Amino acid sequence: MRQHQAKIRRRVNTYLKKAFFYLCLTSILFFVFVEISHSFPHKQNIVLSPLGVTHKNVASTNSLKSQIEELLNKNDLQYESVNIQNDSSVLVIMQNNSQVVLSSQKNLSEEIASLQVTIAHLTIEGKSFSRLDFRFDRPIISF
Repeated sequence: MRQHQAKIRRRVNTYLKKAFFYLCLTSILFFVFVEISHSFPHKQNIVLSPLGVTHKNVASTNSLKSQIEELLNKNDLQYESVNIQNDSSVLVIMQNNSQVVLSSQKNLSEEIASLQVTIAHLTIEGKSFSRLDFRFDRPIISF
C-alpha cells in the first residue's frame, strides 16, 4: 500500500513539474512574441475629438454628403435629406420622416449596410421606428 502511494506521489510531482515547465515556456514565448510585434512598424491610431474641431472644410463636408447619398442609393434606401452635423455625426431623414443618425468616424458602408438590415427586420416584424442611432457600439432604436 505504501509503495502504491509513493508511486502516485512521484507521478503527481512529475505532472506538477511538467505543468510548471509548460507554464513557464508559454510565458516566455508570449513575451518574446510581444517584443517581436513591437519591432514591426504599425499604424498609430489617431483620435480626434469632435469638441476640438472649430471649423469644417466645406469640400470635405460635401464629399462626405455625396458619399453617404451614393451609399444610400446603392443599398436602395429611400431618403429625403442628408445633413452633416457639427458633432461628427450625420443625420439622415428617411422618406417616412424617421431619423437615422450615423457616425462619420465609423465605416459608413458598414453602418448603411446595418441600417438596411435593421430596416428589413423591422419591416418583417411590422414595426416602424422614429429614430435609429448608429453612433454607438449597438444601434439605439426609438419607436
